[in-house]
Amino acid sequence: MKAVIFAAATAALIAGSALAAQTTGTIKSISKARDTITLTNGERFHLPEGIEVESLSVGEHVKISYATGKGNGRQVSDLRQVQ
Repeated sequence: MKAVIFAAATAALIAGSALAAQTTGTIKSISKARDTITLTNGERFHLPEGIEVESLSVGEHVKISYATGKGNGRQVSDLRQVQ
């Protein structure tokens, strides 16, 4: 019985947690007011406090690590310029 409860609790925790992913692309637009960037493929990403939009440029090719979760969109955890 304890094993079933533990398995159910683990499954619920995994289902509710954020999923991590990576992508690369070219920055199409930058919103300083919303702290977001949009890539040329239309994907929008929210930038955390540690990444300043002023350090980014439209047309810059980037590699983005991000997490997705309920209601908070794509939250960037790492952003690097690629050649």
